[in-house]
Amino acid sequence: MEIREIERGDARAAALLHIEGQPGTFLTSLGVEFLTAFYAQLADSVHGYAFVATDGGRVLGIIVGTRDTHALYKELLLKRGIHLAWPVARRLLKTPSLLGRVVKSLFYPSKVHATPGDAEFLFIGVATEARRHGIGSRMFEALVAESQRRGAKRLLSTVEVTNDLSNAFHAKWGFAKIDTIELFGRPMNVYALPLVSSQAPS
Repeated sequence: MEIREIERGDARAAALLHIEGQPGTFLTSLGVEFLTAFYAQLADSVHGYAFVATDGGRVLGIIVGTRDTHALYKELLLKRGIHLAWPVARRLLKTPSLLGRVVKSLFYPSKVHATPGDAEFLFIGVATEARRHGIGSRMFEALVAESQRRGAKRLLSTVEVTNDLSNAFHAKWGFAKIDTIELFGRPMNVYALPLVSSQAPS
């Protein structure tokens, strides 16, 4: 098993893992083409970073972080907008209610009260058949190290209140709940983890 930085060739596999791990969420509702473009951009991003877990060339896990969520999505639109316009337009024509969620997403970064010293843990996903083998923990350690390398002092994360598995993962790693917000009509826990003395759980 290898943990490495994401490459453009990993983008579609990462998108499919995202859809598997978070069915029904805002980003997955925009479709596999949108998420593939998103992960392709992450491979070259200034503001975002991601790691994949691979075994024999197969992507079994993905984890994503950013130093600036708003700047990351702005970068995505500026550099990949032409690749996103048609798939997003098709989704909006099929499901017009998504337009409201797109607008709400523009205000998401302000809701989590991020500061210049923060990074944000955006997503982690592991293929169903590869879970419970420590892959998530190894990827998270890589994300923490990269966040620290980029100068972050705190790692923020937003998790749906009803997502017991993800909430337990955050508790295991020592995140503290600092707020509860509503996002896309769903209650979300906002967590924070100090990074200066961060270490693996026992």
